[in-house]
This record gives sequence, structure tokens and C-alpha cells, in this order.
Amino acid sequence: MEGASPEDAIAITGVSCRLPRAADLEELWQLLAAGTSTCEEIRHDRVPMRESFRALQNDKWKPKWFGNFIDGVDEFDWAFFRSNAKEAASMDPQQRILLELTYQALDSAGYLRKHVRENGDKVGCFVGASFIEYTDNTSAHPPTAYTATGTIRAFLCGRLSYHYGWTGPAEVIDTACSSSLVAINRACQSIWSGECPMAVAGGVNIISGVHNYLGLGKAGFLSPTGQCKPFDQAADGYCRGDGAGMIVLKPLKQAMADGDPVFGVIPGSSTNQGGLSASLTVTQPSAQVELYQSILERAGMSPNHVSYVEAHGTGTQAGDPLEVSSIRDVFGGSDRPTKLYLGSIKANTGHAESAAGVAGLLKVIAMLWKKAIPPHALFKSLNPKIPSLAPDRIVIAKSLEPWEVPFRAAWVNNYGAAGSNASLVVCEGPRMSSSKA
Repeated sequence: MEGASPEDAIAITGVSCRLPRAADLEELWQLLAAGTSTCEEIRHDRVPMRESFRALQNDKWKPKWFGNFIDGVDEFDWAFFRSNAKEAASMDPQQRILLELTYQALDSAGYLRKHVRENGDKVGCFVGASFIEYTDNTSAHPPTAYTATGTIRAFLCGRLSYHYGWTGPAEVIDTACSSSLVAINRACQSIWSGECPMAVAGGVNIISGVHNYLGLGKAGFLSPTGQCKPFDQAADGYCRGDGAGMIVLKPLKQAMADGDPVFGVIPGSSTNQGGLSASLTVTQPSAQVELYQSILERAGMSPNHVSYVEAHGTGTQAGDPLEVSSIRDVFGGSDRPTKLYLGSIKANTGHAESAAGVAGLLKVIAMLWKKAIPPHALFKSLNPKIPSLAPDRIVIAKSLEPWEVPFRAAWVNNYGAAGSNASLVVCEGPRMSSSKA
């Protein structure tokens, strides 16, 4: 398998990133390599908890609130995107950021050099998104002609396709926490089936209201102590995070023929549902095992080819042990030829919810670029509900290490609270371009 790819493998030819304290891949790598956590107490200009009547209704329940936030989400060059000030004010920041990130991803792919809107390129557009918190803002002001197109989720893709004149599929996908990786899988499937020869895909999650904090807090999802602590004994829930990212996808053969940069290669991806899970919001290991095996078969790979798993790893006492058990069943083993590293970006930048999958993929793309394994932030001791990892040659990196294997291949795993699982395998390409990163 070394260096090989299936005939129909898909290349990642363009990348853009917007995560807390990381506006590009280089900034993301610096954050990862240093083992930095971006957790902070909520920003009251973004989450006005003190002014919320609903937050004050329960005097006995006054938790401390935390988050991971992107700077400058209120900034937008509306003229550049052929809009106007009034329309921009009614436009969800998620739409604005997707416009910016899609431009950056297309630019890194070299697509914009030849793009002519009137050609109606058959490009697919797939975005994972869930919350529409900005309606809290627009509903507090008089209605405008731009409110609907600015806040209805369908326009997250619709506006992008309209802006570039694309005629391929345009779909917004909501499977909760797995939305963005399901969207990326949908883009891959669209290319494989011939619906479109190229696609942009990713996800977005921008916190702009109080109500989901209140609901998720009451349900016990959120950590009362701060950041996500994946796989750790101290895991006590997740910490919400802003996040967004877009990637450009096209067949590897075509990308090579076109001389495109290749940030990574996807030989297999898929989704399924944990319909037989123990409860509505808990993942089902057997469904994940079946998913992993089906992707490996499609990619023509062995579990031993995978040397890093970017897990969903939210830092909950229920979810982490179940996810690790599925990873161990497929990828672990005393006879592995190399160690299997395990990590989760949520220890750095929090749980980006509907953008969690693309956040994990961005981390792996940065790792492929730098050929290194970053330390797992905040990790101190293994959750006792997770049996020792050593017998299965699984390790959690505590310091920056070189990624020294014959062929670099990583697994990105993602599942949603509503049961939708998504996974893909991403490998180093036949050539990597650091100048475009």
C-alpha cells in the first residue's frame, strides 16, 4: 500500500481554516505543536448571559460558562462579495465566514485564476451546519427583506453557489456534531457518482446566542470546569467552540494532471447510524466498527496502514470509552508494526459542534504537512473507564514527535449526538505543497 491510492481516490487541493487563535494552517499548527488550549470564560458581547431573562429564571442553577471563540466574527467586507451594508447586517456570521473561507480555499487551490462565473461550472457545494443562533439578533430588530436569506440555513450553500455561478449540487447537512464530516463524505460520494467533477465542502459553527448554552448545560453536556478533556480521568463534559473550515476536492488523477497542490488524499469515506445505541445521544461502538471496516475495504487498506486516529473525543465519561473501544477493536493490536497515536483537537480549540469534523480534518492536514504528531493538550491520566492502551500499541502523545512511518495515513472519526457516524481516511499525497498552506 505504501504510496498507493485507489484509482478513484480524491485529492484535497485547497484548504481554509478559521478556528480559535488560528486563521490559517500555520497558525493552527503553532497552536497544536505548543499544546495550547484556547478555552476562556464566555465573551459577554457574544453570549450576553447577564442580560438573559431565561438565564436568570433559575436562581439555584448558576454555572460558570466557558467557550472557545474566534476573533472578528463581526467583521465583513460586504463590498468584496457584491453585497451591501443592510444585507450584511441581516446575514448570519456563519454565511459571512463561509464566503471568506470558500474564497481562501479556492484561491489556495488555484481555481480562481481561471474562474468565470458565467461558465456555470458544475461544482458541488456541501456545508455542515446546525445552530442558527443569529436569529436571536435579527428577531430583536425590525424585519428586513434580507432576514430570510440571511438566516435560513439553505442559503449557507445557496449563497456560495450563486456567488460563483456553480451548477452542481448545493446541500446544507445537519447531523448535529457530525454535520461537517457528513458533508465532506457527501462531497466525495458526489464526485465518485459523477454528479460533479469538483466540490467544496466543510462546516461552520459560530456561537452568537445564549439559548443553546442553557439547553446543553441543563442536559449535562457541558463541562463545569472549562475545556474538553478527551480520554482523561478528569473528563466532565465538553466546552463549546467556534469553528469553520472549507476544503476543495477533485479526483486525484485530475488534480495531478492539472498540477494542483495536494494537501492530502481521501481513498475512502462513509457514514452510518447508531440506531441500536443504548440511548438517544450515546454512540454505538458496533456501528462504528462496521463503518471503519467498510471504509478500509473501499480504500483497499489494512488497519495497520493507519498510524494516527483523530477521534471525536469530546471529553465525556460516556462517549470517550465507547469510541475508544471501537477504535481499539479495529486498529489496535499487539502485532501492529507501528504505534497508533490517538488524539482530539477538542482539547485545543473545544468542540466546534457542527464544524467538529472539518476541524479534526484540518488538524490532520496540518500534521501531514509538518510530518509530526502534536502533543495531546491537557492530558494527564487515562480515564479509568478506558482499559490500558499499551497492550494494543495505542499511545497518546505528550510531546511533539516526528511522524515517522513508511506511509502516513490518518483516520478522522466523527459522530453526532443524534446518532449519525462519519469517518474517512486521509493519506499523504504523491507530493505536498507547503507554499500553498
